[in-house]
Amino acid sequence: MAALMELHSRPPISSGSVISLGAAFGLLLPARVRIKSEISLGSSTAGSLGLCVCRMQASKRLNWTEEPLVRGKVTKRAMQVIRDVRIWGQNQKDAEALYGILDKWATKTKPERRDWLDVLKDFDYSADREILFKLSEWAFKQEWFEANGRDYTKLIERYGKAARTEDAERTLQMMEAAGNEIDMVVLTVMIGIYGKARQLEKAVEVFETIKERGFTPDIKAYNALMVAHGYAGQLKEAELLLEEMTAAGVVPDTETYCGLINGYGRLEQVEQAQRVFDLMVSRGVKVTAKVCTALLDTYGKVGDSESARAVFDSLRVSGFTPDDRAITLMLKAYERRDLLNRAVGMVVELENAGIKLGSETLTTLIGWFGRLGLLAEAEEVFREMEKKNVVIRPKTCALMYKAYSRAGQLDKAKEFEEVMKGKGIVFNEGNFMGFTQEAAQLEVR
Repeated sequence: MAALMELHSRPPISSGSVISLGAAFGLLLPARVRIKSEISLGSSTAGSLGLCVCRMQASKRLNWTEEPLVRGKVTKRAMQVIRDVRIWGQNQKDAEALYGILDKWATKTKPERRDWLDVLKDFDYSADREILFKLSEWAFKQEWFEANGRDYTKLIERYGKAARTEDAERTLQMMEAAGNEIDMVVLTVMIGIYGKARQLEKAVEVFETIKERGFTPDIKAYNALMVAHGYAGQLKEAELLLEEMTAAGVVPDTETYCGLINGYGRLEQVEQAQRVFDLMVSRGVKVTAKVCTALLDTYGKVGDSESARAVFDSLRVSGFTPDDRAITLMLKAYERRDLLNRAVGMVVELENAGIKLGSETLTTLIGWFGRLGLLAEAEEVFREMEKKNVVIRPKTCALMYKAYSRAGQLDKAKEFEEVMKGKGIVFNEGNFMGFTQEAAQLEVR
């Protein structure tokens, strides 16, 4: 990106950016990040990030393998209704009109179960989640669809991701009323949903239900309950579960420790998060990019950008390619310290290494540039997203709109809003939720 290269060559924008990029890229692991040097170098020791020989034990959970979501190409019948629903989604949101479209399609084409699985897959994205819910609810009432336990469980899981706990509970009741077995898979999903909703008592209750129904809690059930304790801020209780599962013969895996690190990260207890990471390494559990990202996030939240960068660099040295989330978290760690030059230097370095920047990373850059009044740079990043067909989300547009507003270009902001609306991307004040408070805290300094 030309604008980023130019910005990278400028003098530091803030006093916090005086350390050279060369020093930043050559960081040695600080004492606070107790990742042994042989791990960072990817040696063949048991604790090595890249070559750990330990493997997660195979789960004994029920796996649905008899029917893939989509077999082969999307059917013509599915394509027809997908097109009609997309048109409906762009022009109106009346549920009755949607159900009329679906009823007409079903009567005319006599669809099979496979057709509808294709349809659901096409809308199984966060931006289309509300449409997916309506499509699923309609399909469950159709005899030809023959909804099974897998379908109900997937819908319950989607409701959980959308923080619609009551709908998840209602769907579980529908599932049981339809004669489907309430197995450990769906019960574990419910533990996760209650955990994220900060309803720890209900999560514990479902965990006990697993035992009462004659199931033996497995690694996923334990992990879900540990995460629930983490969301509730009860990390001591979560670690007691770690001892309990070990005593029960359930071997902790990477997700187990990752859940604990994330829990301590939410409480900004860096030393505890690092201790859990060290414990995991000492026990020979495979270290993944995900767990490194969790540790990176913990350091970033407390403003320790140097330690966060050390973890980020060790991730790359160990052979992992940082994903969109990891890069975004590293950018946010720099943003908390107003280290724009370091952030831009990292972005340039990653691009030179052939690592593609994702939607969340570029969206974060747009927000940061906008906050600093660097409108030209924000526009350059947005154009780059369009040019490279990177997914542009409502949040991305909302931040670009805000960048124009901050620069006093209200007419251009309105023009931008209309252009994006014409492309089917609608955004409003709700798209600012989740990052306006963080931005405000950054501006207070």
